[in-house]
Amino acid sequence: MKDENDRLREGTLPVDPEADAVPFVPKSARDAAEALERWSVRAAGDRLLALGEKRPPVFMWPGGHSGADVETGATIPGDVLEPMESKRMLGWENLARTGGPLTPDRVVVMVGHTNRGKSAWAVQLAEQASRDGAPVLYMSCEMGTGELAARLVALRAKGDSGAFKHGVPHRGIKNGRADADGLRRALDGLVADCPALYLWAPARNERTAENLQQIAANISSAHSNRPPLIIVDYLQRLADGPDRRQAVLDMSGVLRDIARDDGCGIMAKGWPGACVVVLSTVARNKYELVASTENLEKASKGIAPGKNSSVEPSLEGVGKESGEIESDADLLIVLTSDKGETAEPREGLAAIAKNRGGGNSGTVNMEFLPACGRWRETIQGDAGQAARNAQRART
Repeated sequence: MKDENDRLREGTLPVDPEADAVPFVPKSARDAAEALERWSVRAAGDRLLALGEKRPPVFMWPGGHSGADVETGATIPGDVLEPMESKRMLGWENLARTGGPLTPDRVVVMVGHTNRGKSAWAVQLAEQASRDGAPVLYMSCEMGTGELAARLVALRAKGDSGAFKHGVPHRGIKNGRADADGLRRALDGLVADCPALYLWAPARNERTAENLQQIAANISSAHSNRPPLIIVDYLQRLADGPDRRQAVLDMSGVLRDIARDDGCGIMAKGWPGACVVVLSTVARNKYELVASTENLEKASKGIAPGKNSSVEPSLEGVGKESGEIESDADLLIVLTSDKGETAEPREGLAAIAKNRGGGNSGTVNMEFLPACGRWRETIQGDAGQAARNAQRART
């Protein structure tokens, strides 16, 4: 956030300091809904359909190889895109019990390694909350809204017992492989189930604290002033600037204030608060601790990942340059999945590294389906440990 000296140099400091106290003008419910239409899940679905119709060109590798047979695979029939029954999409009962309720005024930080499923975890959280009736904002600093819509369709798709037994690949949906009519039906179902889900993918120059505050206020106003769930994917992309550490520090304060429900933050008077979930990448000096589920399990118990490891087995400061937001957080989750080269399910683990207010801690055994981007819990306790040990022995 700019301070008074910055604004004085720019000539944008108001004569009346109180005039700058709220960085946006609260909109009426109607105006807010109109402003949000561009980022509605319906608009994202329209962009996804347009992407499929365009069928982008494939640029050749040396020798005239397209790689298309590897990237695109089989055509996706419409029937496998039908949403699965809600009872089949296994929930996160143990993670909910361990982490506690997601309520307004709560800041949750989820730290995950690159390409281990952290965005998929957040998309699944957003879909469930919206399907339960909550207004939800998913802010993506990497993916476009068409890709987010493809991920949501893949997450919900029932698949089949053959080629899509491990889920429907979202990349195939995004790249135009899905049956057009089946995809339209799947998107219509997504809009009907998640009418208050907004997918915001701002350009780099639009990733400002003021814009985030405004769209959060719009979502609340458009939905009877209810507190929204706000997911930021991810912190290091949102808090950009020449001094990354200071940018993260400033943005952490903004996110904490957006979460507040006491009327004393930077939001407009009467703001109901929000539950803010922030994704973060892993600090370089902590890579080894989250390189595998086995290492994360050890780190959560204060055990070094190996005899010759020089890494301190602590999850404190596990996020990259995110010490301030971790300090502000009510809940800190560290998530990883084991590496894999196929669509086969991968072992995963969620570790509760911080739970303010005397909440539970510990680990939750999970499994990640990389094709469709779905997380599910597996057997917990001693039986789960035995199953994991047996799996590791086999691999």
